Amino acid sequence: MERNLEIFKLWHTMQFLDVMSDLMYMMGDRVSIENLILQLRADTRYSTSEKIAYLSMKAIEYKRLGSPIAAMHTLFGACQIAVHPAIIAEIYHLMFSYYRHIGTGNVDRVMKALDIDLNVLKAPEMVRCKAQLQIKLGEYTAAEGTLMEGLELAPLDQSLTKLLAELYAGLKQVEKAEELIDAYLKKKSKDAPILFVKAKLAFTKGDFDSALNLFKKVSKIDKSNLECKLLIPVAYQQKNELKHALQFINEMMVNKQQDDKSWRNIGTYYSNIGALDLAVYTLEKAIKYNANEPEYVRDLTLVYTRKGDIDKAIGFAESKVRRFKKSDRIARILGDLYLGKHDYDKAEMYIKSALEVKPNDPFLVVMLGDVFYSRGNHQKAEEEFKRAIEMNKSNPEINVRVAQVYLKAYDFDKAEEHFKAAIGMIPNYEPAVKGLKLLEYLSTKKVSVQKLYEQLEPQFKALASDELPPSKDGRVLSVNLLDALVDEPDSEE
Repeated sequence: MERNLEIFKLWHTMQFLDVMSDLMYMMGDRVSIENLILQLRADTRYSTSEKIAYLSMKAIEYKRLGSPIAAMHTLFGACQIAVHPAIIAEIYHLMFSYYRHIGTGNVDRVMKALDIDLNVLKAPEMVRCKAQLQIKLGEYTAAEGTLMEGLELAPLDQSLTKLLAELYAGLKQVEKAEELIDAYLKKKSKDAPILFVKAKLAFTKGDFDSALNLFKKVSKIDKSNLECKLLIPVAYQQKNELKHALQFINEMMVNKQQDDKSWRNIGTYYSNIGALDLAVYTLEKAIKYNANEPEYVRDLTLVYTRKGDIDKAIGFAESKVRRFKKSDRIARILGDLYLGKHDYDKAEMYIKSALEVKPNDPFLVVMLGDVFYSRGNHQKAEEEFKRAIEMNKSNPEINVRVAQVYLKAYDFDKAEEHFKAAIGMIPNYEPAVKGLKLLEYLSTKKVSVQKLYEQLEPQFKALASDELPPSKDGRVLSVNLLDALVDEPDSEE
């Protein structure tokens, strides 16, 4: 019965429509995958579980290399040995992502097939898969229903409980999430992953004492949960106990004190979650133990920027320019920072310096075009934008970068043109889709004179009192146009 799953029929259809058109796969990976599957099936030295585990690892490798069809082929090979719900669920994830990426209606076929197969393979892995795909589609109510049905069949399934609690948390329904978790923990009080979700919920609510105690409890139960350990200093910091936070980090790193890569990894993690003081501390440690890595300098410069200390960020980066003149990383970020400060001369200088190192980098060329556009030299800017696009005609991100420059300058028509060009390459390219949605939103708004005046009034007063420092172009007034947008009034009949 399992051999007649709908997913096998979909794979058979893909052979003629999608697989055959992937020349790289057809000319390379296909034959080697088929030979591997044949060899494993015939090899009596390994057990069924060992063969499936090996093919699963190969599939992960193909997925990491950006070859979803090769990954699917490998997993279907595993299914020829034995059908497991976890393998089928992973194939559904891959097929869904593939069709969504290329923008075809086959996403609906995948979801319908999953519904059918879920009636055959009534397993938590399949339920979780369906809910995860519904969440990706933004169908949150449907995902909630799927998970609740799954929990009726398997009330103490950890993965379903965790996903439903995280869904509630994401929808700001914290009380529902807590009720679900507390009911589960009454029966499994030492379940580390569920306790970890409870800890993060407490942190989100601002109950840092409870969060800290729970993080420590989880760390004792599951010593391999690195994220939980990293969140303990964050909880200390939120309690205004920075000394304890740094002490904990140092104790955690006692056996890796001079491991610059580990310090950097921790620093980027803290930067990503907004724990910026901890990010500064750990990235400074990384630089202390390896002063010759430009990426660490770039990371710390970004953290200073995120903390709002632009002058410190620029000063720090400029102090490293000479050391890293053979790398584009420092010059690139300085170009970006000076663009933000409207110092176009220095921005151009650093961007051109980065281009000397990487002359064929289209994103640097877009930045150079941004400088010209910001100066008002639109013709020169558009020449640079065209040059960047010509460098890699198949990369939608370049068109999105160009669109963002136009969007920043409120040139909505040209922004739309480039967002649509990106979607022409990949129909569901998320940054371009979001860009078009923003344009649609802006087109329904008008500027409120009252809100503009509220923003400009203190600046006018400062000008009159000579409190604003002069700039090269004279006095600069700053306006946040998005704050000044209001809904169009209903037309009067």
